[in-house]
Amino acid sequence: MHDITDLPAWERLFKKIVWKQLGDMEGKKILDFGSGEGITANHFAEKNDVTAIEPSKEMLSNAWKDYEYTQIVGDVNALSAFKNETFDMIICHNVLEYIDDKAAVVKALARVLKKDGIISIVKHNRAGRVMQMAVLLDDFEKANEILDGKDSTASKFGTIRYYEDNDKYIEQRVADRMKKMSWEEKIAQMILVKAPAKNAVNIQKQYQFGGYVLFGEDFANSTPDTLRNRIYGIQKASKIPMLIAVDEEGGTVVRASRYRQFRSTSYASPRAVFSAGGWNGIVKDTKNKAKFLKKLGINTNLAPVADVAYDSSNFIYNRSFSTNAADTSRYINLVVNNMKQEDMISSLKHFPGYGNNGDTHTNLIHDYRSYNSFKKRDLKPFQAGIRSGCDMIMVSHNIVHCFDSKNPASISPKVNKYIRNTMGFKGVIVTDSLSMAGVRSFTGSESESAVRAVQAGDDLLCTEHYKETYQALLRAYKTKRISKKRINASVKRILMMKYRRGLNGRFAVRRR
Repeated sequence: MHDITDLPAWERLFKKIVWKQLGDMEGKKILDFGSGEGITANHFAEKNDVTAIEPSKEMLSNAWKDYEYTQIVGDVNALSAFKNETFDMIICHNVLEYIDDKAAVVKALARVLKKDGIISIVKHNRAGRVMQMAVLLDDFEKANEILDGKDSTASKFGTIRYYEDNDKYIEQRVADRMKKMSWEEKIAQMILVKAPAKNAVNIQKQYQFGGYVLFGEDFANSTPDTLRNRIYGIQKASKIPMLIAVDEEGGTVVRASRYRQFRSTSYASPRAVFSAGGWNGIVKDTKNKAKFLKKLGINTNLAPVADVAYDSSNFIYNRSFSTNAADTSRYINLVVNNMKQEDMISSLKHFPGYGNNGDTHTNLIHDYRSYNSFKKRDLKPFQAGIRSGCDMIMVSHNIVHCFDSKNPASISPKVNKYIRNTMGFKGVIVTDSLSMAGVRSFTGSESESAVRAVQAGDDLLCTEHYKETYQALLRAYKTKRISKKRINASVKRILMMKYRRGLNGRFAVRRR
């Protein structure tokens, strides 16, 4: 019998950690793709039906085989021998780093995975490799080379092409992706569409939008499983994973949790959560909400609300955390950081702050407050969110005269420059819905609002009327109202955000 203690310390540690995470399984049909010397395949073969695929005949000849399992010499092409939905679990450990077309391999593995199956993917980690070289192998020269950005090598497999999700590597991956995109696809990536009630999959196949926003009607007549399957179909139709977004603020604005088939109770308002549980309550609520949404396939919560209301008579009061800027800033900091930990995309709203103003859903609002009042109150939570690494900032449709007396914030170049240059925000600027009366009455149409928003520097456009918006942006590009440079800048920010939050593969939600 082989003994795991015979393995080098680093490999032994890796195996123990991964096996513990996968848990005890019995009676399952398991595929170990890129099985190497069969150590993991052998481990699970004691109680399961295991198939191991490995291209190296030498490694298979030396494979651990204390328990019976099927060995196949081959690569991704060997998967063609298996029917759809064959395996309960697929193991793919330290394989993708050596493969050029990772997406094709993942797609092939997804085909043979059962609907409720699990795929375990482990990749070489640059920082871990540095530790291995420095601590276990005493090779500081090699450790320094890896730290400097050079790829490592494995004696049996050659170059290890790391793909860590830090900005340096993400930026390169985004650049590679953008080279393959048409201008039509780039423009579509800038549109966040109210999810079509019918034909959402076919519409996505045709346009390749950046995302869909779900509203109450998407949950009312659905179940968790049917919604998950719907989202899976939408994502499967997407060349680049979509933002699947929702307004799940808590309190008066909840989309999913208001329906009992999704959650026994609606999420409470941030004020109520804090009143009941303090700051620890805010942390728990944020994490719970993120986990709840992610299980449904939702990766973007258009929250938290960073507005600071003046008193209970204000339009935004029930949605805001506090009338105190410092307390709101602490709230924003906690929420953004904990959303990041759960890989849930966040969006601060509504810049530069509603304050004591009315509702732009129904009216064009003029805000005559002084710049000093914004500095003392409204801007502080947004600055806290930026420091915490928020993903997006949503701009309101208010005409805020101390910033720009001529344009709503959502289509204001001055407001956009302030967010970028003065506040130092490098993420995605998203508009509030361009269907709202406030901005539509100003520009004359939703499509013109979209063009004006892009011209101002906004990246992502919330819209209900996707055909009109898409065609208007395409015309603006062709007539040079919108430059290639302007489009590329936004698409880069959108894709960088997606990649940072793990939306870089073909499938972004498990089937049910």
